[in-house]
Amino acid sequence: MIFSNLFLLLRYDLSPQTLELVLVFLDGVSGKRKAMDLQVFEYVKVQDKRTGKVRTERGEKLVFLGPFEEYLGSKQTAVEVDEETSVLVRNKRTGQQHLVTEKMLFIPTNDEEVMEVRQLTKLADYEACIVR
Repeated sequence: MIFSNLFLLLRYDLSPQTLELVLVFLDGVSGKRKAMDLQVFEYVKVQDKRTGKVRTERGEKLVFLGPFEEYLGSKQTAVEVDEETSVLVRNKRTGQQHLVTEKMLFIPTNDEEVMEVRQLTKLADYEACIVR
């Protein structure tokens, strides 16, 4: 039996010092996979369907997928956290939520997701706020 869309991929993984031989079937319709171009303020999450691991690729770079990888959604824009903006972030592994207020260009890690971007509400000197 002959397959026209069968490719042999030789993969060397540095962490466990193993050499892995992988047979890859490409999609018969398209045959090619496109790389994603990320700007400095953009990021994308990529999942390895074989292991389930998720990694976050941040720009500026050109992202190429491995044989078992898929994009989780499209590219996202980082949130600029400053004096008037904060980000509510949830850790998907632990479920903990925390508010990021440190000035930075925020890009979530592999286990984090942005729940909400919050704007600061400024009160005048003569105004008050009651929180229940």
